[in-house]
Amino acid sequence: MLESIVEDLRVNLDYKINNIAALNVLQAKLLQIMSFKGVKFQSIQNIDRPLPLAYFAFNFVPSGGVKNRLLNEIDLHLLKFFNEYLKKYNEDRLDKLECEQTLRLQKITDKVELRRKRMECEAEIKAFAPLKKEVTNATQAKLYKSLEIIKEAAAGSVMILNSEFANYYEDAILNKDKMKKEFLDMMYNLYDGEFQGTDTISTSRENISNIPVSCIFMSDYKLLLENEKLSGAFKSYLARGMARRSFIYFKKNENYYTENSSYPSYDEKNAAIDRLKQFSEKLKFKFDEIKEGKVYYFSLEANDEINDYKKEIDKKIKEFYRYTNVLNLNQEILKLNLEHSTWKIIKLAVLYHILENPSSTFVNVQSFRKAVNFFNETHKCLEEMLNDKLISDYDNLYNYLVENRNKFISKMDLRNQKFVPNREFKGWFDDALNNISEMCEEKGFNLVSRVTGKRNQGFEVALYEPDKYHFEAEFDGKFQKGRLIKLDNSDLEVSEL
Repeated sequence: MLESIVEDLRVNLDYKINNIAALNVLQAKLLQIMSFKGVKFQSIQNIDRPLPLAYFAFNFVPSGGVKNRLLNEIDLHLLKFFNEYLKKYNEDRLDKLECEQTLRLQKITDKVELRRKRMECEAEIKAFAPLKKEVTNATQAKLYKSLEIIKEAAAGSVMILNSEFANYYEDAILNKDKMKKEFLDMMYNLYDGEFQGTDTISTSRENISNIPVSCIFMSDYKLLLENEKLSGAFKSYLARGMARRSFIYFKKNENYYTENSSYPSYDEKNAAIDRLKQFSEKLKFKFDEIKEGKVYYFSLEANDEINDYKKEIDKKIKEFYRYTNVLNLNQEILKLNLEHSTWKIIKLAVLYHILENPSSTFVNVQSFRKAVNFFNETHKCLEEMLNDKLISDYDNLYNYLVENRNKFISKMDLRNQKFVPNREFKGWFDDALNNISEMCEEKGFNLVSRVTGKRNQGFEVALYEPDKYHFEAEFDGKFQKGRLIKLDNSDLEVSEL
């Protein structure tokens, strides 16, 4: 069902979002809803006690990647039923408060005391805060209010949403915003439903536990990966525990504007919306089937599958240490993501089970395997994000040559572009040319080089369009010279040596 929902969402978004990116957000939204009634789970990883669900989603998509539109489409066509449930939840809380006040007031006989208590009750009603569907621009104080509501009601879940995560993270780290930094650090424990309270002169917050939490952090990835200091800090954040708690989507150079781009028709979009509404009815039916405080247990076979999975992960981790005893930061993050993946896979498997059969108590092997498959896809994304700069030095060189295509550019000119510091340029340059040759081939360009000058001391390169130019090689001993010749039947124009 999830795959079909994602495909219909993509239709409404003109196909300008990847399936895994859409699924990552959808699963976070669904987990918030399906865990709202105090759902817990118990597996071989937590035999001692049932625990709440959680899902952290990071989506790093380029600017214009329809990240906010995706949220709107999900809310509008798929999860509208939850708005009514949440409204009723808050109305019931208010009714309960008013009943408690009435009972308290009935016990008071003194008129002066009664008047004072009535004023207190009115103030309490005025200060009543509904539980919101999501917490945005989050601070600890803002989040704590939601957690208090859930604790008191013994039901509810939290959705933390930030669609400009890179800016938020920059404020927290580079601009040293203490409140935002504390919030980010608090997320570690929150993943397991635990809020560690603070007790200061101005603030007193108690510990709160067993809270289901969903989190969606979305961002254009440029800011995080182009700023070296910020990129390093974010990698440290991942290494300290956020990577192993999160499903991360990232795709380098994702481009939806190609020659094969297509747009769904009006009828296709209408049909997709109709199907989403049908899926919405199915999801509501499954949600209604969930009993308050339901505990889902992993079957014996599913628990055995968990152990088998951990053995496979051990084999993969051993590969990290085949040639070294000390891992670099990127390898350490990938190792930690694998090493601790079981926990987030288990939580996702519970969601898959609920979507399949919410009234069944036992989570089966198939749900766990499906969650493993999704983790593997996002692990590839994490690998790509860690091993590639968003716009690498090679990309910048390639783009510069494209801008100046069909003509030779001197090595000195390229040095002056400061793709890398001058002291690194000599060792970098040959490797850079080798790396961009594949980009040239993919886009239909040719890349050539030549020496210049009487003593062959100069060096130039050219990226050219083979359907418009031809390179005519000449040799001075072992040195290649040559020229670009424009392909024109009426007049051949020759570039200067």
